[in-house]
Amino acid sequence: MPKQLTLRPMLAAAVIVPLWAGTLTDAVTCRDWEVRARRRWIAAIALLPPVGSALWLVFGRPRRPVAIPDQPMHPSMYWAMQRELERDIAAFESGSFTTG
Repeated sequence: MPKQLTLRPMLAAAVIVPLWAGTLTDAVTCRDWEVRARRRWIAAIALLPPVGSALWLVFGRPRRPVAIPDQPMHPSMYWAMQRELERDIAAFESGSFTTG
């Protein structure tokens, strides 16, 4: 007799997969200066779906939008802003720039 599929694993997958996809998307789309160790967070979420996602939601996610400070910034923030600006300019020049 074939085993019947139970409802519990399907419900767990229905919760874990969207949670994993949403938190991974959120971590990838955050800017470099909004989150410390962003690459590590992305790796944790990708490799440990339920645990990494839960930790991201509790500890990693920026609580509110971070404004660019008026005071002098750390040099790494300038480099991150420069890389993002260069990506935006390249996307604009190639015609694939979208606002949103």
